[in-house]
Amino acid sequence: MTRARIRVMSVFWVATIACSCSRTTMLGDGDGSGVDQTGDHTTRPACVPVACVGFGAVACGDCVDNDGDGLKDMDDPHCAGPCDQTEDNFAVPELPGANPDPCRLDCRFDSDIGIGNDGCDWNAGCDSLGPVGASCSSPAPALCSGLAANLATCRNTCLPATPHGCDCFGCCELPARSGRFVWLNSNGGTCASSQDLADSQRCRPCTPVTSCLDTCDACELCIGETALPSGCAAPACPAGANACGVGDLPRCPAGAACIGGCCVTASWFGGP
Repeated sequence: MTRARIRVMSVFWVATIACSCSRTTMLGDGDGSGVDQTGDHTTRPACVPVACVGFGAVACGDCVDNDGDGLKDMDDPHCAGPCDQTEDNFAVPELPGANPDPCRLDCRFDSDIGIGNDGCDWNAGCDSLGPVGASCSSPAPALCSGLAANLATCRNTCLPATPHGCDCFGCCELPARSGRFVWLNSNGGTCASSQDLADSQRCRPCTPVTSCLDTCDACELCIGETALPSGCAAPACPAGANACGVGDLPRCPAGAACIGGCCVTASWFGGP
């Protein structure tokens, strides 16, 4: 082989290796180190805490890897938002001072526990699958249809901060894009990992409230996912919302949370 040919091939392999380091669509930089999960150096700044107003920074907003899996806050697929207190399972437990009626539900992802002030009011007994438990009696069909039709305010307040694939009350499509919906708070938090999703006792099936549902669409980072679908270069976000949470995309500004690959603000999100 001639020296010229060796030189050409060397240039080719160097170029090939360089091209292999292009932006990944995997979640990265869970520790704010500037190194994503593939080992590439990124420009992402250090993690910025997002407080849950009234409670401060809880597990999914405190910039701490609370479950030791190498992923913090919204980089962790178990986090549904900065008011979620658990990084190690899919549950989104009620914050202190919780609504005493487990059958009457409001926005699962906000910081307060009042029914009706956010326009979110749903009766768990309206779901024939009974995800909350047999203790929730079935109301009259007219009441259920009336509640479902009266969620316009809930869509404005709660839905923007609801993970893709979930309804406003915590009934979510898991695994993502599977067509199977499970109750995040099954049995007080037994729906802990992807291995539990096939267990209908640990992750109880539920029927989403379609009038307050954020469907899992193409090029969205949906609940439980750590990577975008193949062929998606960046998360699909509403107009005016910055993409975040994958590859070398920047973090969100203070007071905003990266939910579903997009920077989201809500009245119950606060700065550090």
